Amino acid sequence: MTVQQAVPRRDTTWNVNRRTFLVGAGALLAAGLVGAGSSAAQPRTPQRPNILIIMTDQERQPMHWPADWARNNLPNRQRLADTGLTFTRSFCNAAMCSPSRSTFFTGLYPAQHGVVSTLTEGGTLSPTEPVLPVDGQNMAKMLLSAGYDVHYRGKWHMSKGADGGDPSPDDIARYGFAGWEPPEAGQDTAPENFGGGCADRDGKIASDAAEFLRSRSASDDRPFALIVSFANPHDILSYPKTWDQVDGDCNNYGAFAPEAFEQGIDLPPTIDEDLLRNFKPTAQAELLLLLAGALGPLVGPEAARQYVNLYAYMHKVVDQHIGTVLDALESVSGMRERTVVFRVADHGEMGLSHGGLRQKAFNAYEETLNVPLVVSNPVMFPRPVSTDALASLIDVMPTLATMAAVPDRSAWTFKGVDLTPVIEGASSGGTPPQVQDTVLFTFDDENAAAANGQTTVKQPNHIRAVRQDRWKYAMYFDPSGRALPQFELYDLHDDPLETRNRANPLDLANFDPVQVATMHAVLMDVMARTGTTPAVTIPQFPVPSGSADLPIPSGSAGR
Repeated sequence: MTVQQAVPRRDTTWNVNRRTFLVGAGALLAAGLVGAGSSAAQPRTPQRPNILIIMTDQERQPMHWPADWARNNLPNRQRLADTGLTFTRSFCNAAMCSPSRSTFFTGLYPAQHGVVSTLTEGGTLSPTEPVLPVDGQNMAKMLLSAGYDVHYRGKWHMSKGADGGDPSPDDIARYGFAGWEPPEAGQDTAPENFGGGCADRDGKIASDAAEFLRSRSASDDRPFALIVSFANPHDILSYPKTWDQVDGDCNNYGAFAPEAFEQGIDLPPTIDEDLLRNFKPTAQAELLLLLAGALGPLVGPEAARQYVNLYAYMHKVVDQHIGTVLDALESVSGMRERTVVFRVADHGEMGLSHGGLRQKAFNAYEETLNVPLVVSNPVMFPRPVSTDALASLIDVMPTLATMAAVPDRSAWTFKGVDLTPVIEGASSGGTPPQVQDTVLFTFDDENAAAANGQTTVKQPNHIRAVRQDRWKYAMYFDPSGRALPQFELYDLHDDPLETRNRANPLDLANFDPVQVATMHAVLMDVMARTGTTPAVTIPQFPVPSGSADLPIPSGSAGR
């Protein structure tokens, strides 16, 4: 098994025919430019495209919702899908917020960029938490090298200020991103940091981004790259503990309950799963107890139903702000045609799946990994297109390098794969190719969801996982080597809900030693190629059932 590396560099000059645009997006944008500003459809050499990245926080691909709920209730996301390529199998490469965002904005895994845990404020570990290196590579520096005017609006959550608190605009500018304005958004459950509610941080983010777009001078011949990073639907982190906390005369989301966020969403099909009985890694069952204390218990089915409906409602709240940005983009003559929009999210949300799990820590389920990725431009995609080609957030950096015609590609290290061939195939009306057969996910935030940086989920709680078309394989390990690893294997074709762990020898009905051996070899190979192999001896697995050397099996605790 081999891991496909970034596609070799192709000619990135923006020419005037449809096919060449798909490598760099130029000629299709040229057609849009001419159509918008002239009745004479004479092609001319276009500039490189503007790039607009719209990122939401804690948004998964629509799942466990009624059919067409997203289409009918999220019109501005649908605007992008109607003029774009939707990757239905796109994944984050890390969770929580800080590791995943740092991976997206560097094109590197946490093992390389160093941000292995989410950043906190005021806790015992805060002063020593690793932040994104200022002197390392990132998206802004890469696009600046290609002549782009690079701006950032919204949630950052990759570094801190000199005092260990929120960063300043000057702090963010050191990374190459201009225009960032405080306050930081959505980092915790405090109502003053909500994306919605009384604070409405996302409203300010949207209006600031819209002002930037409307104020662009027609004489500015530099293409821009604007990142708009919203906090929602991350506010679900506050439920039930602080979601209705009164702030002055405002009652946050509680003021609108329950009618406004009643969305007709049912509980997920795996909410009653017994994780230990299903031989799942023990970290997952421990997380259930931790979340009840940290975020507040969900007592009874009505509280659970309110949780999943509030999560859907928060999608609607931030969708309005996405619309504000798109309206501004479309208000400037020709700008929409000259701009390629990427819609992404940093990670998903469990949403009470798998026994009532919330958030995104200590697991590699689809609810956590499968995130939106839409590439939208009305000239490239006059009609909606979707693809099942595997993609992940780490792939966006090499894709932008091609699209932006970065002059010295060899100066940058890309751990992801260039998605340009997929975009090209989809826009030309053909079948988009598969440019990779395996996506890697890593998790090293052992203090996630714990109060004041105190580890409460016992080892093994670090994860390396590979996701393919049919199979997903995950290894839970202890970096100290003291606790033996635990494993998961799911057949996503026959078991899309991931309820039958085929990697546990104690589960005689489901254990598949041959496929476990195959996927273990895949994981070892991928980790070696991507530089993400843990600095701990990994025992050979599988071993024959009943062997004296058998690792402690997943889910065996308490049985």
